[in-house]
Amino acid sequence: MKGQASLVDGILFFLVVSGAVALIFFFLSSYGYAQSEALTSSYIVDYVQDTIKALYYTDVSKLNTTTLSGSASIMSCEDLKAYPSNSVAMLLKKDISDDVLNDTYYKVEQPGKLALACALSEYLQPLVYTGYGYYATVLSPTDEPLSSPYYNISSEILSVDLNKAAAIENCSMPGTIVINAPFRTVDENMGEVDDKLRICVWPKS
Repeated sequence: MKGQASLVDGILFFLVVSGAVALIFFFLSSYGYAQSEALTSSYIVDYVQDTIKALYYTDVSKLNTTTLSGSASIMSCEDLKAYPSNSVAMLLKKDISDDVLNDTYYKVEQPGKLALACALSEYLQPLVYTGYGYYATVLSPTDEPLSSPYYNISSEILSVDLNKAAAIENCSMPGTIVINAPFRTVDENMGEVDDKLRICVWPKS
């Protein structure tokens, strides 16, 4: 009887220790994954914020050799050669001063949308190469998109899957990180307006 009792005690002890080890392993692996996700998210936010700052200093004519992908691939960055000494932000502000992001100020060509698409295609390449997608637009002070639908500033072609396109445009893809940056412009009717440049990044797999 004593031998059987010792055997049962040994089995119970083994089960308790095994369960404790499994719980510790699960906790440590979950904690490590959460920390990795937090660090990745922080890195992406910092990188995109630095990209937005670069828009104020980038001469758009230097982007003329950039190749566009996704929905903007129908456009050509070579057209920006005609706008030397203009920053991306400068052309973008001119473009949306009529409340529409569509490469024109009324009927005058002001390729702010194209400049933004080319700059992001160039600067966000490291994120795309590591398995992320991006979508960008400019929002009014009431969070209404100012972009015309002719082409989207995205690493993805949005016309293939309409449900996915809607999720991308709403920044609701799983794991999406949303970066909003103040973007003050001058509206011809309202004066200075606090618009918002929004860039959404999400893991594609």
